[in-house]
Amino acid sequence: LLASIPMVKLLAGGWPLFAMLAASGLTTWRSHHLYPNAQVQVSDVTNVLKVANEMDPRVSDLTRAGSSHVHRKLWHRLASNELPSLQPIWPRISKWLLQAPEGTPPVVFMTMMWGSMGNQTWTARFLDRAMVVGIPRFIFISPDGNLLEDCEEVAQSHGRKDSYKRLLCVRSFSRFMRPYDVNNYAKFVLLPLLLALGMNYAWLDIDIFVVQNPTSRLLQLADVLSADVLTTDHFDESCLNHGVI
Repeated sequence: LLASIPMVKLLAGGWPLFAMLAASGLTTWRSHHLYPNAQVQVSDVTNVLKVANEMDPRVSDLTRAGSSHVHRKLWHRLASNELPSLQPIWPRISKWLLQAPEGTPPVVFMTMMWGSMGNQTWTARFLDRAMVVGIPRFIFISPDGNLLEDCEEVAQSHGRKDSYKRLLCVRSFSRFMRPYDVNNYAKFVLLPLLLALGMNYAWLDIDIFVVQNPTSRLLQLADVLSADVLTTDHFDESCLNHGVI
């Protein structure tokens, strides 16, 4: 399209070319098809949903209402490797979900970290705060082995006091070629897995401060608004980079 428009016209009348370039900065590529070797395959999601529907055709309604006995049965089946074709992340997360007692809020919070925030203890202190305020289930995902060690230390520290393991540390594996691939992969790769397992998904950027446990408030808002997705707005610009989803 741009090739068919004379350059003099593109650069005249309000600089439309530069306006288009500026607007393109608000878009990004976020698709599982961009990661053919992802830890969660689309075919895996389809197979798990098929099994869940065979167990109870009402499973989609049950998911909306929160995790149920049907979902716990599904986790048991996946944890015991009844579907050996699935990627290893499925039985691992299913086993982790089963550790929490029935009645635990059906929400898994997530965050990720790569690079540096200027402080080597940032990740550990963020995760510790998430545990202190009482978040019921939390997954930290990163390709950085040192950060995963920090995560495991926090998980073990709180695991000695908790009745079940609330913090799960997951290494992200994928070939990254585009800017922010590390972030985008981590932010979305487990989303279809958790939804297929009957869980709600909540993302918290690691550069925010968790004042208190937001679980009940988020569930209440979703119920009152009959919303499938809740997200914060960006404070100072129009942006797809939301710190809380």
